[in-house]
Amino acid sequence: RAAVGVAATVADIGDLKRGDLIFRPGHVMIYAGGGTVIHADGASMTGRRDELAGLLRRWGCGVGDLAVRRPG
Repeated sequence: RAAVGVAATVADIGDLKRGDLIFRPGHVMIYAGGGTVIHADGASMTGRRDELAGLLRRWGCGVGDLAVRRPG
């Protein structure tokens, strides 16, 4: 992940920009804007769009627990 874009400091979902790459252990997402991300669902192995806030609640973490890289 260090080879892609530049690190971005994100304290809130509102700080994300469309196209940001979001990393958490074992998972990569692309911020699509409007609070949503595009990612692969591990259960069905299909690409899908989900609300980031809902995923964070389900995973029990916050935006500050994610690594964000911004294409630059």
